Amino acid sequence: MMENWEKDPALYSQAGSFRQIMEIIPHEDGKIQGLCYYKDRTPYLKLNLEHGAHVQLHVKEKVFFLKEKQRGIYECTLPLSPGFYPAKILINGVLTICPYLGITLEDNRPKVTGRTEPCLVYTPPGYEKSGGEYPVLYLQHGNGENERSWIWNGKINFLMDNLLEEKKAVPMVIVMANGMTVLEKEERYRLQKALFTEQLVKDIIPYIEGKYRVKKDRKFRAMAGLSMGSKQTSIAVINYTELFAWAGLFSGFMDDFLDDYYNEHLKKLVREKDSFNRDMCLFFRGIGTEDEGLCYFYENDKFCEKYGIRTYRKLYKGGHDWNVWRQTAFDFLQMVFQIKE
Repeated sequence: MMENWEKDPALYSQAGSFRQIMEIIPHEDGKIQGLCYYKDRTPYLKLNLEHGAHVQLHVKEKVFFLKEKQRGIYECTLPLSPGFYPAKILINGVLTICPYLGITLEDNRPKVTGRTEPCLVYTPPGYEKSGGEYPVLYLQHGNGENERSWIWNGKINFLMDNLLEEKKAVPMVIVMANGMTVLEKEERYRLQKALFTEQLVKDIIPYIEGKYRVKKDRKFRAMAGLSMGSKQTSIAVINYTELFAWAGLFSGFMDDFLDDYYNEHLKKLVREKDSFNRDMCLFFRGIGTEDEGLCYFYENDKFCEKYGIRTYRKLYKGGHDWNVWRQTAFDFLQMVFQIKE
């Protein structure tokens, strides 16, 4: 049964999210299911299932076993830091959609190019009435996700609204497109992640600039992304420095360490390092201290030091997950477009 759900990851698009509670909120009602808290504020998961079931909760590489505390009542504590975690529930070895876990986006299948593609656009409060033009940030998701991830998982709309209310960020338009680009070849669709750069420049940017009131000067155009999206960002901003003056790499890598043929842009960066350093307002690089790709991030550090590439880098507590990506976005949004005109 394990092989089946691994081959069809779209089945388990679920997640758990919990916070650090300040007050004691014990859940002692036997009818309550889902995420609960003990009196000492420890979070735990409680489900009401058939007697004698074998229940597992998978949170990334960790596995928690729910024990039957009472007949049909299963529980397990969650010794995790507050935050967002992709999760899977297996009952007797069968992957089961659980109504008590939130729905998220993980490992969605790539869409097909050559047809109308979806694109989400965030506009700041007052956009409809202002009549003015705004800076624009092109914000990309990671591998296996799609254009909805930064909304449902990253909560970027709420994050941006709060920063604007506190006057900590510049009002901007945020564009989120599907980066899982594919090509049809020999009657099969093949993933071509690097193709997204061409799609961005030829299709997405012209569409946004024709549809929305955004500034067209490079100093008011930025791109950022997480994981796979960071590689796409690196490729785009280095190959098209005339288009972008701001870049954010979240859990970010300047090169694609899995596919070397994506790395021609780094040769261009070395050749044009002086103009890149002069013209880029911000080249932001951030990653979690427990990220499995941290060694590659350090390799990029050495690359930047060797060739004198100016970057802003920051390490965050956490792994390759949304708990880190939300923090990187929080910092980046307060830095991007901070220009004294």
